[in-house]
Amino acid sequence: MSEFGLALEQFHFLRPYWLLTLPVGLMIAWLLRRGEQRSDWQEFIAPALLDALMTRPETKSRVTPALLVSLLSICWVLTVSGPTWQRLPSPLVDDTAPLVVGLYLGESMLKEDLKPSRLVHAKQKIASLLEHRRGAPTALMVYAGSSHTVLPLTEDVAVLASYLEGLEPRVVPKTGHRLDLLLDDANELLGMNGGAVVVVGDDLRDFLPLDKQWNRSSENVNVSFLSVQAPMADTSKTLSEILNDAGIRTVLWSSDNSDVLALVNGIERRWQHQLQQRDDVQWRDAGYYFVWPLMLLMALFYRRGMVLKWS
Repeated sequence: MSEFGLALEQFHFLRPYWLLTLPVGLMIAWLLRRGEQRSDWQEFIAPALLDALMTRPETKSRVTPALLVSLLSICWVLTVSGPTWQRLPSPLVDDTAPLVVGLYLGESMLKEDLKPSRLVHAKQKIASLLEHRRGAPTALMVYAGSSHTVLPLTEDVAVLASYLEGLEPRVVPKTGHRLDLLLDDANELLGMNGGAVVVVGDDLRDFLPLDKQWNRSSENVNVSFLSVQAPMADTSKTLSEILNDAGIRTVLWSSDNSDVLALVNGIERRWQHQLQQRDDVQWRDAGYYFVWPLMLLMALFYRRGMVLKWS
C-alpha cells in the first residue's frame, strides 16, 4: 500500500464533535450574505423602482465579507477538530507489525514437484519476506509434531537468514502436523501487543481439526498461511476456504514475488488497522496546518470596504 493510501485509510478527527458547529458557521455566513444584498430602503420603496434608483459599482470584488466568514468558519472548525493521519512514535508499540514466521518441516516438504524441493522454495520465500521487512522485529520458528523457537524477535535479518539456511526436517524431533502448538507458542512470543504470524508450508490437510476452536490466536494476532506446492486449482481453493473459516488468510505460492508482496501488504494493512483501534496510541494533531490560512483570511478583513452588516 502506498503512503498516500495508508494516510487516507488512517485519516480521522481527534475531536470530531467540533464538526457539529460547522453548519452554524455556514448559516451565519448565509445570513450575512443576505444582509449584504438587502437595502434599508426596501421597506419604503417598491422593488422595481428601488433597482432603478440604486447605484452599484461596475466591478464588484469576488472576495466579500460573507465569503470570508464562510471560509473562516470552515478553517476554524477543521483546526479545532484535530484532523490526523499520522501516529506519534511510541516506545511501547512498533510502527511495523512484529512477525513470527513458522516453517513446517515435515517430510512432505522434500517433495520435488517444485524443483529442487518445496523446502528450498519455502526458504527463498521466507528470505524474500525478511528483506521486505528489513528493520522490523521478526522471529523464526519451526514445527512438525512439535513446535520450537529458532530465534526470538529480532531486527537482524542477517542472523535470521543464517539460521534459516540450515533448517531441515531432521531438526524437529517429532513427526506430525501440530499447527495448533505453533500458534500457541507464537501467541506467547508476540505477547500482549500482538502482531502477525505467517505459516510457511505445503498443505494443512493432515492437520485436524480444521475449525475455529483450534486457532486460539487473540484478536490482535493475524495469521496467514503461504502454501508452497505446485499449483492445484481445485485442491488449493478448498484449502483456502477451510483456512478462511478458521480465521487464517491463505496465500498460494507463485513463481514471482507477488505472493510475498501480498503477505507483506496484508500484514501491514491489518496492523495499521489494529493500531487505530488501540487506546494507548497517540496521534499527531495536524489542525495547526490550518492556522496559516486562518491568519491569511483574517488579514483580508483589513482591506478597505470589508464591512459586515449585522442588521
